[in-house]
Amino acid sequence: MPDTALQELENLSEALADCYDRTVWLEDLMVHSAQIASEADILALLLETAQKLACAGAAIWARGRWLQEVPSWLAALPAPAKRLQRREEALYAVAFPGGWLALWGRSRPFSAHDQRIVNALAQMIGVSLQRLEDQALRERLQLEEHERTLASQIWSTLVPNHLPAPAGYTLLSSFRPARDLGGDFQLALGSWRVLGDVSGKGLPAAMHSGLLSGLVPIALEQPDPPKALASAAAPLLERAGAFATLAMVSFGQDGRLSYVSFGHPPLLVRRLDGRVDAFGATAPPLGLFDPPPAAMRQLELKPGELLLVYTDGLIEADRGGELFGLERLRQLLEANPEPEEFLEALEVAMNGFEVRDDLGLHIYRYQGVGSCD
Repeated sequence: MPDTALQELENLSEALADCYDRTVWLEDLMVHSAQIASEADILALLLETAQKLACAGAAIWARGRWLQEVPSWLAALPAPAKRLQRREEALYAVAFPGGWLALWGRSRPFSAHDQRIVNALAQMIGVSLQRLEDQALRERLQLEEHERTLASQIWSTLVPNHLPAPAGYTLLSSFRPARDLGGDFQLALGSWRVLGDVSGKGLPAAMHSGLLSGLVPIALEQPDPPKALASAAAPLLERAGAFATLAMVSFGQDGRLSYVSFGHPPLLVRRLDGRVDAFGATAPPLGLFDPPPAAMRQLELKPGELLLVYTDGLIEADRGGELFGLERLRQLLEANPEPEEFLEALEVAMNGFEVRDDLGLHIYRYQGVGSCD
């Protein structure tokens, strides 16, 4: 066989062998890309490719940053629209969704086959990075869901869904957080019934409401409960940039009530003649200012009269920019002398209104001295 033909045959054999090696290498890259579990794995795969292609350096830009240190000339380059070659640095760069990779410092040009290898690697890396982001998002959501479930369990032990009626009274209530956790809370402590609302929604508000619900019993044991509660709650709420409204009412069996309202919506009393009296806040919201010296007040109910305590989620319910409002609530209470009738009428009246905040509502009816619970 002539020398020229023999040389051509040897060259063809080498090319076929090289092509086979690159094909096997590409298959190996695909296997490795499927096993990627971190950015470090991606960088290791890129550096392995750089070594096999005899490149002096390789780097990846993704997630708005370089994943490793790069030369200043490379950092100054704009991202390629698709591919980029520069003879000065023997650079070959390829874009992929969300980033690009670069290999440089090679003694010979990138062949068409080399470029196909790098192009395929870029797509694998793009897919792997997206997969890692999706996995991280799923894990974060799972962790958040676990934390919310745990917080919900803790919150439910601190904040009961239902309260017993005070002696001599009936109590109907509605207690609905805007989410699975909320900033509204309610407590029953001896003759005291408490309804509060911490600013915000969700987990942060629920955490603060849980802490506040633990402070109230301690404050009620002090000579001046409003002052004690405000002093204890202020540092907690100020650090969180939050505040709370709170209504605390002590029910006497003789119909005499003592109450304090920290910036809470007005307490409404329906008298026997249908008149509705409003009792406004006696102190500023917790976490904003100190209460005045005489924050505790008194009012009196006659048998058959109603007391309505609620959070602002009720009167701030919205229907196309129209708030449910205090006046509408007063009219409903005026027209319905029985708690059950009032709640039914309220349900109808709220049709079409969107409740965007936590909602708590207590309606008490005084039965009179000697009445059975």
